[in-house]
Amino acid sequence: MKQIYRMLITLFVFVQFTSLSYSNGFSLNSVGTRALGMGGAMVGLADDETAIYWNPAGLSNREGAQVQLFVTDIVPLSSFKQLNPDGTVYFSTNTETQHYVAPNLMGYYNIESVPGLTVGLGVYVPSGIGTKWKTNYLRSLYNYYNDDISDIETMSKIGVYDFSPAVAYKINNYLQVGLAVNIYYGMFDLKMPAQNPVAGKKPYQYSESSTGMGYGVTVGLLSKPIDILSIGVSVRTKSTIKMKGSATDDEMTLLKASNSSDFDREMSWPMWFGGGVAVNPIKDLTVALDVQYSQWSQSEDVFTTDFKDAGWQKATTTKQKPTDKYTPNQIVLRWKDALQIRAGIEYKLLKELTVRTGYYYDPAPSPDETYNFLFPSITYNAFTLGVSYDLGVISIIAAGEYLMGKERVITNTPTNDNPAIPGTYNSNVAAFSLGFAYKIK
Repeated sequence: MKQIYRMLITLFVFVQFTSLSYSNGFSLNSVGTRALGMGGAMVGLADDETAIYWNPAGLSNREGAQVQLFVTDIVPLSSFKQLNPDGTVYFSTNTETQHYVAPNLMGYYNIESVPGLTVGLGVYVPSGIGTKWKTNYLRSLYNYYNDDISDIETMSKIGVYDFSPAVAYKINNYLQVGLAVNIYYGMFDLKMPAQNPVAGKKPYQYSESSTGMGYGVTVGLLSKPIDILSIGVSVRTKSTIKMKGSATDDEMTLLKASNSSDFDREMSWPMWFGGGVAVNPIKDLTVALDVQYSQWSQSEDVFTTDFKDAGWQKATTTKQKPTDKYTPNQIVLRWKDALQIRAGIEYKLLKELTVRTGYYYDPAPSPDETYNFLFPSITYNAFTLGVSYDLGVISIIAAGEYLMGKERVITNTPTNDNPAIPGTYNSNVAAFSLGFAYKIK
């Protein structure tokens, strides 16, 4: 029983940090429809309202006032299989097709009475994703083989909202600075089978739901040493998030404990750094290149969940073996720092019509020994396309991206301290975004 609670909590963290991250797969890698079409290479460009997210210094490039509403739909598809010793497939399954729709609103206002000063506000979803497996196909993972267990759910869903006021100032024609305050609100739901201690018995349903808030800042610099060149850097601070929620599992009554418990869980977003350049080599053409670094090693190591019910505490805070390093309520991640490379091209075909394309490389931060099947951490090669049409006061923007996952084979032998489930994993993600920008003045 203790092992399953370690796995449950580990799954939560994989959901939380894969989804809330600024890289890797299940996150919304490119905030903003235009940014998505350019592969997210926006730190050195940062010349629209999504600069609030990418590099707030870029807001001071803007004149007048504008708001943008954009909606992004993310469709992930993951696969998982295990092989027999002779190489034949033991079992194989895919996630169900799910759509995760994220609405966003950003805007800026240039304060004419203070030359060079621009303020902005973003209410947007930096991530919002989940997945759902067909539980019957995973019966062997729960030591159960016979009866139908399709009524037992294996799913997760997370939504993260960022309320972000920002300010930017143009010091001179060559240097701009900006600051955004990030106020995060996260919501998370998880359901999966709980392991019954009697082999062959139908598993119970484990469910949990939690919410939390966190705070941080984004600081940016932007320089234009010459008219055709823009250079930017942006840093987003590490943020600590205090999650509070409740979990239910009727299996706990076998231990004379309540079937539910409240819990606290303190989490962290990693420090993120971005650097980029944008150049206009010829008229109407913009080429952008970014590197974006997430310091996972300093925030995703080991986490502890504090269950409030005494019975749950006893079941999850006692080492299963004297040689164990961690107790079941401690999460072992040991993630590695990750560096993304992003590139984007934008070309104005007509006065009203602009086309875009992009690419980025997105490496997986998780080591093999902490990998998990519910939220695969896959290395991606992502390809993007975008287009916009300017009607004057209103612009219509559309974009899509496809993340091609690199198959990952895990041969780890699961232990209490290295809980990865062996198997072959892959994941591909499609995302589509539609935006409307309105010039107020």
